[in-house]
Amino acid sequence: MKKLIAISVMLALFTGIAFAQTSISGAIETRGRLYDGLLGDEDNKPTTMVELATAHIQLAGRNEAGTIGGLARIRQQDAAGAYHRAHVWWRPIPELRIFMGRDDDGMFSTGDALTDWQFHQGTENWVARHDWAFWRSVFPGNWDKPGIAISYYGIEGLTLNLVIPAEGSWELAEMYPFGLQFQGTYRIPDVGTILWSYVGSRKSMEAIDDPFEQAGFGRAGASFLLTAIPGIRVQIGASFDPALHGPDVPYRIGFGLHYNSGNFGLKTRGAVVMNYIGNDIGAAVADAPTFMTFNIMPHYTMGNVSIFCDIVYQQRSDQDYFSWWVTPYLRYASFRTGLWIEGDTRDETKIRLRFPIHAVYSF
Repeated sequence: MKKLIAISVMLALFTGIAFAQTSISGAIETRGRLYDGLLGDEDNKPTTMVELATAHIQLAGRNEAGTIGGLARIRQQDAAGAYHRAHVWWRPIPELRIFMGRDDDGMFSTGDALTDWQFHQGTENWVARHDWAFWRSVFPGNWDKPGIAISYYGIEGLTLNLVIPAEGSWELAEMYPFGLQFQGTYRIPDVGTILWSYVGSRKSMEAIDDPFEQAGFGRAGASFLLTAIPGIRVQIGASFDPALHGPDVPYRIGFGLHYNSGNFGLKTRGAVVMNYIGNDIGAAVADAPTFMTFNIMPHYTMGNVSIFCDIVYQQRSDQDYFSWWVTPYLRYASFRTGLWIEGDTRDETKIRLRFPIHAVYSF
């Protein structure tokens, strides 16, 4: 016991020396479905369930000068010895930051302002529907794998981020230049922000220039976030997957809009994808369909309670029906519950009904 106490004291002293500003935080997230079933389907019985979605402890710190720091987040569902977030950052000068490690929450997303996490803010794919991969293809840039990121802040309003996503071991020809990621933003005071990004495919020039390989060389996108109008934020953007050979590549056009006036608000987003091949970067496909999706979500706040109703429509041009979701729910502090109703317009389609619940405690 004395040895254990001595080790604890030494660790505390070392932590205090290495990181003058330290913090410990964490969260517990539980969720369940009181009812989950297909209406009118006697062959599939409704189910009920509750689960621990996640629980984590996070340690973060930096030195007194604010020039070096680190973070480690451990979650119960990650494999033994793995970390959800673990990295070290260094700012040798105020204009430059070097990041090394991983952050599975994602960094440098150009859609985070309106269409990514900010749309539902924690209810994604449980209380309300959200396709992470799709919206990050329309507004690309997100990085959530191990590697090195170099960020530059030397010009007022401008941020540049260069990522070397070197998870594992890659041949130099596959990493440089078409394995790199590049993202930047430029803020125009009192007007808005220009955002752009490039996500590499990790293909060599030899593979990209091979007509039989049909290998695209990444994904590029740009958007503009308008913040000049009080109570309104609008983002419009486009992205495409460039390639030297093969069929027509995918093109995406998307938008997001958030409006707030007193207790009432409205969020909406939509996208059209020409030559749709899915969300991952890959070879284009001949005669690929057009894909369309649209959300509209009014919300109203009364004291500590907020009420939302998200309505989702999506359709592909090669299908003669469209799919829909309606998810009304309420949020009280960190507790959320509501209804999940989904179906499509085919005659034989059964309607899925869920009663989800979601609770989070953070410390």
